[in-house]
Order: sequence, then C-alpha cells, then structure tokens
Amino acid sequence: MLFECRVAKEIWEMIPTSFYVSASTSDNLIENINYLLIGAKQDKREALNFFAGWNIWKMRNNILFHHKRDHILRVIHAAIRENQCWNKAIDIESSQKQSTGAQRNQMENIHESNKSKAYGMRMSLLLVTVSN
Repeated sequence: MLFECRVAKEIWEMIPTSFYVSASTSDNLIENINYLLIGAKQDKREALNFFAGWNIWKMRNNILFHHKRDHILRVIHAAIRENQCWNKAIDIESSQKQSTGAQRNQMENIHESNKSKAYGMRMSLLLVTVSN
C-alpha cells in the first residue's frame, strides 16, 4: 500500500526527495523503510519521506473508514507542512540546548571566579593575621 498502489506511486513521484518508487523498489516494506532511514541519516531533508508515508497511510484510512478521498496535492502539502513543523521543533530544541549549555558555562565561570575571589580574600586575611 505505501509503495505499490497507483496513487501512492504518484505521491512518491511528486515528493521533493531523492526517493522514488520504481520497478527496482523492493516489495519488502522493511527494506524500503531501511532505505529511507539511511537517506534520512545522510540528509535531513530526506525525512520528508516519513511524513509522506504517514500521510499516505492517513489517506488510506480516510478512504477505508470515512469514505473520504483527499486530493494527492493535499496529501503532499500536509507531508511538507508536518516536516517543516518537525524541523522547526528540532531547531528550537537544539537552540535551547545550546543556550542552556552557554548558561551553564557562564554559571561555572561565575562560580570559579567567586572561588578565586574567596581564596584571595582568605589569603589576604591570613597575611594580615600573620603580620599582626
């Protein structure tokens, strides 16, 4: 269904990724998903394929359970939109991790600076005490 039906093949042809369904595409779902995983690891833009597959699956369910048929372009646009949302969420998360790391470094620097100042003050007190 995800790769073999005529409508799914049309969707895969129109999705702007390097993946396309052809006669050489495996009939084995696991092999196809592994192929998509390898592509997504090499180029994050290839993750769009998973959103395409998800939206093909949702389209199938709408036909079977709700007797509602979506236009192919609507399915493709939904996949692209979901992929963009996913990428934004990842970008936000990574920027938050970076800012948290920067804040942690800043706090550590402040802590180290305060330790140095406290050490300097103790040494000054010691010298004053010893000289008296």
